[in-house]
Amino acid sequence: MKHVRGTVDQQQQSTGGGRWGIIDGLPANLVADTSIKNGWTYYGGKDGWHVNCLAINPAWVLNVMVRVQGNSVVPSVPASVCQSVAQQLTITPDL
Repeated sequence: MKHVRGTVDQQQQSTGGGRWGIIDGLPANLVADTSIKNGWTYYGGKDGWHVNCLAINPAWVLNVMVRVQGNSVVPSVPASVCQSVAQQLTITPDL
């Protein structure tokens, strides 16, 4: 899960996750040791899209789940939510 490839734009064209979301919001010193898994599931009707972003680091685990209404979603929007959560929850200490 450390070698995930693909972009959020490719997600719309195929199944699978791709390298986007939480990993984009992490400080550079955490990226190399962090594994990720992303995915989308469409439930139709009122439930819409469920977007899941998971990051696993030796010291912590972060999961962000986003639900987007409707059947048409711009993939970068929920991906940016995952990125933003990671940016808010991580810091780079001044050493």
